[in-house]
Amino acid sequence: MCIRDSYNSINDRAAAWSSVEYFRKFLLSNTGFGPMASPASISHLELGDFIQLFNGLEYYHTLIVTGFEHGIPLVCAHTDDSLMRSLNSYYYNSAAGLHITGVGA
Repeated sequence: MCIRDSYNSINDRAAAWSSVEYFRKFLLSNTGFGPMASPASISHLELGDFIQLFNGLEYYHTLIVTGFEHGIPLVCAHTDDSLMRSLNSYYYNSAAGLHITGVGA
């Protein structure tokens, strides 16, 4: 089995899984193997979709939607070891949603 985009270590990693910008570009342009996404407003996201935080200059953090509380996404992330954390608890200029539309084989 060939895994083309993965993270094994700091010296053995694919850019799409270790960089917010590359991950975004991969999901939005992928037409082959793996997940693909389209831009979506935060209010239209579903479980398993992604939220990327923007600081005014660049997207700097990716969160995965794992629940909702009163319409606010709850997210998980590894950088801060966050589990079911409210999106409202983050500080950011803006946020962009990525809705998973399918998975290519």
